[in-house]
Amino acid sequence: MRRFARQQQGLGFYGFSFLIALAVFVGILASRIVPIYIDHYYIHGFYQQVIDQSRNEPMNRNQLLEAVSRRAQINMLSFDPRPHTQFEGDQVLVNFRTERHLMFNASIVVDFDRTYEWQASR
Repeated sequence: MRRFARQQQGLGFYGFSFLIALAVFVGILASRIVPIYIDHYYIHGFYQQVIDQSRNEPMNRNQLLEAVSRRAQINMLSFDPRPHTQFEGDQVLVNFRTERHLMFNASIVVDFDRTYEWQASR
């Protein structure tokens, strides 16, 4: 009579451990990266709101930067728009870099560049 080896059904211990470790790793990455993009979303919204507001209430460059800075402060973001904002004619160029520690000796650097159309008041 032949003996048949019992076939494994399902996931083994090592496979399950690997999946748990992979899920933890992805969770750690997501918890460090997602806030960067949430901050970028808020900052983009601040600039867009202020530029839309400036169409109804004309403002100069300093007023625009101050309005963006106040919105960032109200939302508890440590973002100063002055070093990241350039004005070229009818365009506002926003360039900023975010660097965050991931784990051990690994960090992530994300650059954001955005251009807005804006009519400055004289």
